[in-house]
Amino acid sequence: NPTNWETILHTACRLKSALRYVYAVAFPDLLILPDSNGNRPIHIACQSNDIQVDSWLFKSILCNEVTPCAAFKIEKAFIAGEAAPDFDPPPLSTKCSRLLAANVAGHTVYHIAASNNYCELLQVLLNVLESLRDEFDLGAVIMSGSESSTPLDMAIAHQHSESLRLLLEFLNKHGLIQK
Repeated sequence: NPTNWETILHTACRLKSALRYVYAVAFPDLLILPDSNGNRPIHIACQSNDIQVDSWLFKSILCNEVTPCAAFKIEKAFIAGEAAPDFDPPPLSTKCSRLLAANVAGHTVYHIAASNNYCELLQVLLNVLESLRDEFDLGAVIMSGSESSTPLDMAIAHQHSESLRLLLEFLNKHGLIQK
């Protein structure tokens, strides 16, 4: 989309099209491409509180398996008797940093969920973050933001007590409440 540099996967996520799963598998590189606002497909899915696809997108990006496209190229090289191309997946920390990236407004998926009081989505996102605790400083992720607007600040500003409770419980559970 030349208007906002949105990929077909962004559009499919915005429209909640069943094709979003097909596009993500067929074109895995689209998972991490930002549109002109810095939103990745996972941001778009969060904005529409699409819990199932958000969870699925996280798992797809974090999966360290060879993509279908790479598997096809390896098989083609094998059939042709050529050396298989090297398709080592990027390190998990690289994939995670792309997932936790902020858009142009400085908002991560955690900001979006907290500011809209999407509690079930926020819980899924916190569970994913907890599973990545060896890769990231959990407190830094939850307390990140532009101009001091963290997900916690957004939950307070919008008076979303349930989102605030989830964030505070997460911070307390991991001994981050003092930070």
